[in-house]
Amino acid sequence: MVFRRLNVSGIFHFHFWHFGRWVDVYVDDRLPTISNQLIYARNDTEPHEFWVPLLEKAYAKYVRSKSSYPLPSSGHLFSSVP
Repeated sequence: MVFRRLNVSGIFHFHFWHFGRWVDVYVDDRLPTISNQLIYARNDTEPHEFWVPLLEKAYAKYVRSKSSYPLPSSGHLFSSVP
C-alpha cells in the first residue's frame, strides 16, 4: 500500500477474521517516529511504504480491545502490570 497522492483521508480500515466473523478496526495515520524514522515495523528499502506499520497499529488496537489489561498511564509498560 504505497500512497503517492497527498489527499488521503488519514483513516484506515482493516478487517480481521476472528472466530468465524470479520471484525472491523479503524486507525488513524499517525505513527510513532524518532528523527522522522518509524520506530517499530518499517521497510528500510521502501521508506514511503506504510502498510506494515498501519497493519501493526490496527492489530495492536484489535488485541487491546479484547484484553482486560489497562493501558500504561505513564508511558511505561510496568506502570500497568499488577
